[in-house]
Amino acid sequence: MIKINLLDKGGDGIKVPVILGVDLTKINWIALIISIIVWLSASYTIDSIYNKKSKEVLVHVGKLEKKLKELKVKVNKDKKVINMLVDFEEKREMLKTRTKHVQQILSHKSNPRKILERIARDISKDLWLNKIYVNNRKIEIVGTAFNYHSIGNFIVQANQSKFFGKSLKLSNEQVKTETIELMDGRKINVERFKIDGNIINFE
Repeated sequence: MIKINLLDKGGDGIKVPVILGVDLTKINWIALIISIIVWLSASYTIDSIYNKKSKEVLVHVGKLEKKLKELKVKVNKDKKVINMLVDFEEKREMLKTRTKHVQQILSHKSNPRKILERIARDISKDLWLNKIYVNNRKIEIVGTAFNYHSIGNFIVQANQSKFFGKSLKLSNEQVKTETIELMDGRKINVERFKIDGNIINFE
């Protein structure tokens, strides 16, 4: 058995061993303890500051995410507004085009009042008109007369005006003879006719 004598030869007390080359009897234990306390305090303080900063960063990130969501909502609304503006612009251009077409139509459309007045002056007592069609510069007159001679006189007089340029003539050169009954019960023959022509001038 091996015995180790930890007592010095003088027998004055316990001999502290040297560990890793460090003589424990020469260590300033008070300074060491203070250093440990300071280190622990510093670590706690750093952890507290770090935690506080981390919370602040998380709060700031949360605010940024909220702002980002608000911006996305705003962008979506702006897209809707932009789409509405684009749609409005397209409708405005369409309306401008339609307005232009209407103006063109109105510029080519004239009042046939004077033409009708002239036709009314040319109607004899034994002739009457049933319908008058005016389409752009085309005219069609449908009427009835007691005899063929009255129809011829009406065409000649109307063609003497400046409105038709002598273009009025019987449609298909035909006159239909029909029998009608008068209010007193008498029956007579009448001539149904249709006249076609062009309008040269409205004024």
